[in-house]
Amino acid sequence: MKWMGDRVELYNNPFIKFMDPLGVGKAIAQTQAGWMNHPVGNAEKARAWLQGVSELQVYFLRRALGLEIAKETKDSRFSSDQWSTNLFFDMLKESFLFASEFMFDMAMDAPDTPPHIKRKAAFWIEQIFNSLSPSNFLLTNPDALQTMINTRGQSLVDGMKLLMQDMKDNDISMVDKDAFKVGKNLATTPGKVVFRTDLFELIQYKPQTKEVREIPILFVPPWINKFYVLDLTEKKSMISYLVKQGFSVFLISWRNVPKEMRDTHFGDYLGRGIDRAQNVVRAISGADSVHAVGYCIGGTALSSYMAWMNADPDKDAPKPVSSWTLFASLVDFSKPGEIESFVDQDSYDMVCDIMEKEGYLDGSKMNAAFRMLRSKDLVWSFFVDSYLCGEKPKAFDLLFWNSDPTRLPEEMHRFYLREFYVNNNLVRKNKLTLSGRKIDLSIIEQPLYDVATVQDHITPWKECFKCDYISGPVRQVLGSSGHILGVVSPPVDPPKRKYWAGNVGDCRDPDLWLDQQEEQKGSWWPDWIEWLDGNCGKKVPALKVGSAKYKPLCDAPGEYVVEP
Repeated sequence: MKWMGDRVELYNNPFIKFMDPLGVGKAIAQTQAGWMNHPVGNAEKARAWLQGVSELQVYFLRRALGLEIAKETKDSRFSSDQWSTNLFFDMLKESFLFASEFMFDMAMDAPDTPPHIKRKAAFWIEQIFNSLSPSNFLLTNPDALQTMINTRGQSLVDGMKLLMQDMKDNDISMVDKDAFKVGKNLATTPGKVVFRTDLFELIQYKPQTKEVREIPILFVPPWINKFYVLDLTEKKSMISYLVKQGFSVFLISWRNVPKEMRDTHFGDYLGRGIDRAQNVVRAISGADSVHAVGYCIGGTALSSYMAWMNADPDKDAPKPVSSWTLFASLVDFSKPGEIESFVDQDSYDMVCDIMEKEGYLDGSKMNAAFRMLRSKDLVWSFFVDSYLCGEKPKAFDLLFWNSDPTRLPEEMHRFYLREFYVNNNLVRKNKLTLSGRKIDLSIIEQPLYDVATVQDHITPWKECFKCDYISGPVRQVLGSSGHILGVVSPPVDPPKRKYWAGNVGDCRDPDLWLDQQEEQKGSWWPDWIEWLDGNCGKKVPALKVGSAKYKPLCDAPGEYVVEP
C-alpha cells in the first residue's frame, strides 16, 4: 500500500530523525508495512488475536467459578503467590503476557521485512511492554500494595527518598555503592604497577608459589569496563586463582581516557597497548613469549593483535605471543545478538553526534544500553524494589563493578562501531589496516582456548564459536550462565554451574560440536589450568616483582582504575 510506504519514508525526514535518532519508529513502521501488504496474513493474525482474547475470557470465567487453577509462569515479575491467588491480579498478569508476546511475535513474523529490521522492531516493542508491566505501578502490584500496608505507608516515603536521590544522580541505583571500595575489598590481589603510559598501567601480581610456569600470562581486559571484574573478592578472583596455581600474572589496566585523548585510535590499543605491554612483560620475566588472555572487546582487540603480530614483514621474527585465550569475544559481527539494536546505521550516526560534542562516549550511556538489553531485570526490577517498595539497593560486588563504567575515546569507538559492527570487516581478509598492517585472521597459528557462555546476550556463544577464521588448534569451552557470571565462575563445593569442553578439530558447526561433548559439573577454570600447564612451559623459580629497568611505581590496583 502506497500510504504505508509514504509513512515509512516519512521517518527519513530530518526533524523525525532528530526526534527518533535510534530509528525505532521507522523499524516498527516497516514491520507494519509488511503486514499491510499481506492482507491474508494480516487477517490470520487478527483471527489469532481474537481467539487468544476469547480463550483468556473463558479462562477468567472458569477461574471465577473455581473450575481452573492459575497458570504457571516463569516470569520473575509475577513470582509471588498474589499474582496467582487473586483473580484481579491474575487477570492483569495474563492479559499483559498475552498482549506482549503477541505483539513481539507480530514484529518477528512480519512478511517481506529484513530480519534485522524485524529484530529491531521486536526489541523495542519488548522495551515498551516492559515499561507498561502491571508490576511497575503501585495500584496494580499486589506486593507493593501489601508492603505499603505492612509499613503503614513508610515504604512509599522511603521509595520517594530513593527516587529523589536517583534523579539527582541521573541513574537508577542497582547497588549499595558505600559497601565497596576498589583496593580495599575489591581488586586486592597483591601486586605492583611496574609500567605506565598515558593509555595504560601494567600490573604485575606477586607470586604466591616458589615456582611458576616459564611463560607469563598477560591479561587484556575490556576498556568498556574496568579490569577488576577479574579480581573481585578473593573467592571470586580469577587473578588470585591463577597466581595460587603457580602462574606469573600481568594485567593491563586501561586508562579512563579524558577528552584530550579523543583521537586515540583502535590501533593504538594494539600498538601502544598490547604490543608495548607484552614487550615489558617479556623484559621483566626473561621469557621469549607470553600467553595472552582477552575478554570481550579486549578479546576482539587481542584477535586483531594476533593477526597483526603474525603479519610481521620479518617472517623469521619470533612471535611474542605463543598461545592465547578468549573470553566471550566476537570476531564475526554478522549476528552480534541483541546489541545489534544499538549498532545499526541510525545508532552509529547518533553516537557519532554525541562524541563529536564531548570527545568521547560517556560510560553511563554505554551502561544504559547494556541495561536495556535486560531491562526487565536490570531496570524495572530495581524501579519496583526501590521506588514502590522502598528497599535500598543491596551490596553486590558484580553490580558495583557494573555501575563503574569508563569513557570511550571518540576515534576508537567510531572506528569500532563502523568497521566491526556495521561493516563486519575483521573477518574479511585484508579489509582492515591497524598500526600499519593489513589484518588477516587466517594466518593465526597459535593455540587458542576459547570460552563462550550459554546465556550471553552481548556476545552469543554460537558467534563466539566461529573459529573458521584462524588456522591454529582450538579448544572450545561453553560455560553456563551469561557474559559475566559464566566467566567469573570459580570452583565451589557443591558445584553451582556446568560446562562443556572439547577440541574443535575439523568441526565448524557449534550445535554438532556441542552434541559431541559431555556435560561437566562445576567450573571450567580447572580445565583451563590443565590446558595452560601444557602451553606455558616448564616450572622455573618465581619472579621478583619488577626489574632494574621497570621498577614498581605503586601498589596494585594502581591509579588509573580509581580515576573518575
